[in-house]
Amino acid sequence: MMWLLVICTPASAEVTVDDLVHWANYSAIDNQLAKADIDVLQQQLKIDQANQGLNLFLGSGFGNNRAVISNTSTLTYQSANMQLGLTLPLLGSAEKLKKKVMNTELSLKLAQINQKRIEGDVLNLLFTANAQLYYAEERIQFDNSFLSRKDNAKKILSYRLKEHYLLKSRQLDFDSMFDIAKRELIKNQAEKSEALLVLQELTGKTLTTYQPQAPTVSPPTDLEKVLSSAAQSAASVKSAEAVLAASENSAEKLNWEGINGNLILSQSLTKGIGVPSGFATTIGVQVDMPIDILHERSVIHREKAALIDQAQLSLRKAQLKANQDTQIALNNVQKSDMDTIASWRQLEAAFSAWQIAHLRAQAIPDDAIEKDLKKTYLLYQAAINYSYSQELLAKNIIHAENFEGKLSANKLIDKEQSETSNIQLENIQNNNVNSALNSLKHNWKKVVQAALYLGHKPIKTISNRSAKIYGWYTWNAADFIREWHNNEKFLYQTRRVELSFTPSQMQTIMELHKLPGLANFLEKAKDMGITVNWLIGEPDLVTANGRKKLMQWLPAIYALGFDGVDLDVERSQLPKNKQNIWKSGIIKTIAVIHSETGRPITLTINYKEFKNKNLINQLIGAGLSNAAIMIYISNPNRVKQIVIPILQKYSNLSISIVQSIEPGLPAVESLYPQGQSAAMTHWQNLSRSLNAFPNFDGIDIQSWEDFYKAKP
Repeated sequence: MMWLLVICTPASAEVTVDDLVHWANYSAIDNQLAKADIDVLQQQLKIDQANQGLNLFLGSGFGNNRAVISNTSTLTYQSANMQLGLTLPLLGSAEKLKKKVMNTELSLKLAQINQKRIEGDVLNLLFTANAQLYYAEERIQFDNSFLSRKDNAKKILSYRLKEHYLLKSRQLDFDSMFDIAKRELIKNQAEKSEALLVLQELTGKTLTTYQPQAPTVSPPTDLEKVLSSAAQSAASVKSAEAVLAASENSAEKLNWEGINGNLILSQSLTKGIGVPSGFATTIGVQVDMPIDILHERSVIHREKAALIDQAQLSLRKAQLKANQDTQIALNNVQKSDMDTIASWRQLEAAFSAWQIAHLRAQAIPDDAIEKDLKKTYLLYQAAINYSYSQELLAKNIIHAENFEGKLSANKLIDKEQSETSNIQLENIQNNNVNSALNSLKHNWKKVVQAALYLGHKPIKTISNRSAKIYGWYTWNAADFIREWHNNEKFLYQTRRVELSFTPSQMQTIMELHKLPGLANFLEKAKDMGITVNWLIGEPDLVTANGRKKLMQWLPAIYALGFDGVDLDVERSQLPKNKQNIWKSGIIKTIAVIHSETGRPITLTINYKEFKNKNLINQLIGAGLSNAAIMIYISNPNRVKQIVIPILQKYSNLSISIVQSIEPGLPAVESLYPQGQSAAMTHWQNLSRSLNAFPNFDGIDIQSWEDFYKAKP
């Protein structure tokens, strides 16, 4: 049981690059093969060393013998004999065995050098894959941000085409922008999958929740000096040096080749048949050599000299190649560094042009809207190009550092790169170009995302983002649809409506595919830039049967024109004996919706669940679009203490705050006792203090019905 616990621990903990390095050192197939090669050669060396020195021999036989007794008589008899002895190789025979040991030692040294090279190559591949994953995810965010304005842009362009303000060729040009962005999205998703697959193969771990770490894009100041030194210690140079040293050692120490000899010590016992038995002890030296020994020795010496010359040339070639490779690596880093600087200048220019076009689009509708879209596309392209240039620079730095053979997260991961979410969005919307560019330098990714996000909103509402702060939970669609006309003016302050149906209303929708007044409301909401989500609070959605039922409902819901779905399924809604299935169940439910529909998914969730980072990352990985965090606290300072760290930590997740105005809760949790006017002032102030966070998506109120029960 303890063994299983150790294996499962990394999956639930936050995985770092250091963890990947540790796992890859043990799990990468190439590392294992290199280690296996060394193990084999180490055993072979022990065998070769054991074959040196004394050898034991044993023999037996049966023979017919004829012994001379005198000049006139002989004795013929039969005998059995047995011989036991030791031999000690001498001269060339000893050197043959020594040469075999030296050759195995050389093979072992080369294998050890190769192992170091392979370990470096594995880490090179690992850090490169981490960089590819990091930048692919970065570009996917830009792709989705630009594509998010597709529907709104097409609606505006279609209208202008219909009214003959726009040529068909220009509309096709605009359409191609989104097609290119979609192609880029598919490409980046493939690169993300490829990089993740490489990391999983290297580490032997499932890394579905791994968050890649930012690679360094700052070349070391002493890189040229480091590479110059590293060239002399490259694996190819070390291998060539080892071969040369072995050739010289062989020429120096092996001087008896061609002349073989053995020292023999033996004891024999002879058992005569019909005659007495006897024994003999023998010690002797055996030497053999070719008749033309002088010619053979001359050839051997020439061969040794040729091998040394060959090894010296190989070493020189390896040194030249290492110098060439390190110089190419240095040049690549310098070129990609300059490319990154140039890409940054292009991004600054594109951002400035976008800001001007965007401001004009607010003041001059007409063709300024088209120019705004064009400049937004150019900003998107500039951001993509800058991301690619940074990725190439990061990869070239990793490749260059690999020559030194000391790849580590401390050198290759920018652990201090933390982009604060405190972006003043007004800085990129006003007419102060310098303040906008300062924001870009401070936090370019979030500024660009914010710019693309602004483009996603209908043009008439962009300049007043802080005015549209409200989301409303409403649990009886028929009553809301019947009464919303009386509060149409108030809806201009609304971002979204979370609309739920009673069981009978749901049955009507499934049977008739409509509900009185619903289509009219959805059309009006779309014109007003209001998102309408289907709100469902069935606790059994976390079960297999609940998911099956949900997937039967969703096609009918989306056919009516709903934008997405809001799952109000809290852990506490389940019976205590089933609350342990909530985590895995809600992740599976979100994954199924995302896979089958691709529509936005909101999860209404208690803020305490955000203490579990692994859970939130899994929810995001499953396809969660927005977290509506329930913070039923009337004290605004306490609310900010809770939500700001969450907004900062999960900057890639859209987050709204759910506040209560329910009459059944105490005043510390609900604003019902304060009344409508005071509650609205409270929420506006709270929203204004959080608007600097690009991923803050307003205040959701629980609920519309309870709000109108409160005093004015």
